[in-house]
Amino acid sequence: MGKFGEGVRTSPTDTYLSILKGGKKFAVVQATSNRLDIGIKLKGVPAKGRFEDSGPWKGMVTHRVRISDPKQIDAELFTWLKQAYDKA
Repeated sequence: MGKFGEGVRTSPTDTYLSILKGGKKFAVVQATSNRLDIGIKLKGVPAKGRFEDSGPWKGMVTHRVRISDPKQIDAELFTWLKQAYDKA
């Protein structure tokens, strides 16, 4: 994500990692026992396919992707993350 542009940084909490552009959160990452959940903040973009409604993260992000296989970290995911970065 460093290739998105300047100002990308992370901020860890007890349960998840915030990904910020400047001071604005555009994504979060949380590890579970069997997967990685990635939350993406893209207001106005409908949930579709694996980019589901954010559920309990509604206050922070709009979409959630559940990653259970490293192959799911792909160009489509980075496209969504880049769009969120651009809007932050």
